[in-house]
Amino acid sequence: MSLYTDWRHGRGFGVHSPWAYALITEALRNPCTYYNEQTARRLMGSRAEARAAGAVFRIIARERPSRVTVMGPQEWHSVAALAGSLTPGGQRMVLVADDRSDVAEILSAAGDGGIVVIVRPACHADALVREIVAKAPRGRAFVLDTLRTLVIVNLRPDLPDQYLRARF
Repeated sequence: MSLYTDWRHGRGFGVHSPWAYALITEALRNPCTYYNEQTARRLMGSRAEARAAGAVFRIIARERPSRVTVMGPQEWHSVAALAGSLTPGGQRMVLVADDRSDVAEILSAAGDGGIVVIVRPACHADALVREIVAKAPRGRAFVLDTLRTLVIVNLRPDLPDQYLRARF
């Protein structure tokens, strides 16, 4: 994929899914700071992890999941707890920040129609994403790859089977 295509999708242009467009423009590219986002960023050690924590915080705050399952270090549990103070009611969400996560465990926690957020560079998450999509209930998923440290897999049945790359 060309750099122009990545830049264009990073701003939301050319994204046909309303869910992905809203996620890119309202959560990932929004210049405003959310209520506890700085606290969530300070929990992380490196600058890249702090950026990822801010993005995860915004995704959780925007999606308002009914339940967030965290597979990873304690810092990510704290980020999810800080962002989860809004009224829940949406899809279930699984936050994967651990290299030893099992796909069957991820899919059972996400349920049918959940969201899986993988926190690691996309080059390290490719195999896990392929396995999640292959073993998904319908064998399809909407994948949003941010080209840095996040890959978001939405298993909702009404979304198209699509792989989208977008810089943020």
